[in-house]
Amino acid sequence: MAHEYIATATELKSWLDDSLDDRWLAIDTEFISECRSESQLCLIQVAGPRGLALIDPIAIEDLTPFWKRLCHPGTMILVHACRCEMDFCWRAVGQIPENVFDIQLASGFVSSDYPASFKLLGERLLHADFAKQESRTRWNRRPLSALQVEYALGDVRYLNEMAIALREKLVATGRLAWFREEMKEYLLGLANAFSQDPWAGFRGLKNLTRRELAIVREVWNWRREHSLKTNSPPRRILRDDLIVELARRQSDDPLRIEAVRGLGALKKYYGELAAAINRGLNCPTELLPELTDTASLPQYTTVSQFLMTALAGFAHEHNIANSLLVSGQDIREYIAYTSGHFHPEHKPRLLRSWRAELVGPFLRELLNGHHALVIRKQEGELVVRPVSSEKFR
Repeated sequence: MAHEYIATATELKSWLDDSLDDRWLAIDTEFISECRSESQLCLIQVAGPRGLALIDPIAIEDLTPFWKRLCHPGTMILVHACRCEMDFCWRAVGQIPENVFDIQLASGFVSSDYPASFKLLGERLLHADFAKQESRTRWNRRPLSALQVEYALGDVRYLNEMAIALREKLVATGRLAWFREEMKEYLLGLANAFSQDPWAGFRGLKNLTRRELAIVREVWNWRREHSLKTNSPPRRILRDDLIVELARRQSDDPLRIEAVRGLGALKKYYGELAAAINRGLNCPTELLPELTDTASLPQYTTVSQFLMTALAGFAHEHNIANSLLVSGQDIREYIAYTSGHFHPEHKPRLLRSWRAELVGPFLRELLNGHHALVIRKQEGELVVRPVSSEKFR
């Protein structure tokens, strides 16, 4: 398969200069995350109006110009399941592209399968068989084999055709604006996630005091530094729940640290752990971390299950992915809002943007008793269907 292989900074600059007028670029990455502190980027595949290219991150030390090029607002970035690519971009330049067409997200607006694999979308949209034999290959080895090259280029070669096919479906169903809204919200969510303090993202912090959170932060930072130094996965060094347990104890006494079950393998680091805990214990009050209140809403179990089932049937009827349409948290927020237990100025997600347009009227009618759920046999399976309750009167 004809392509450019870019393995020097000079070649990369030349390729980037030539790409300045390209209105779209399709990208994908190959990386290794197992047994490492951070994922190792091993290969970048690119397709554009001028053809295919492979960029070698192992040979090129500084890829900043490439990631900056992707953030140019005049270029549409085509990708499948873009989180990993956006993460690499954020790490390199502190921003992510604004103009992105994620074919996985787009497919959720025109079919019930979401998230759909690249292979499935290729077969469905282009009636092509995309081989995936090299997905677990060692991408950090050089030279790349002919099979590796073919596999890698296949991940971007057809992205433009797939995006065109999906855009036509979105236009035909009147859902292109919905997709654009969701794509923008998704990218904003990624940027927020990438920019927040990563130590605050794991479970078990809800009931900790600010002083205990300071200890969590310091021990987390110690773990990260140790992870980078040894190139080991952070959780293999020290589990999240053990960090929380150390914070709850609020003690830098090595004997108290040793008493925590599960820390035996870190015995030679008790002094470093004690120092990290001490930094948290002595953090000035004005610098103590404080997490946003994320207290969960009441579960409303019975009503939530009913609405979730109803919306699953509704999504199937309207050929949209249920997992894209609604989450359990969306349901709980909606019930709390309609019951007067949710801040009136903050509308739940089901009553904002395209979701309000699609399901707002149905939910109101459902809760007012104008719809019922029935089970029907269709295409060899049992499916739940919302129907007008007039049929039962």
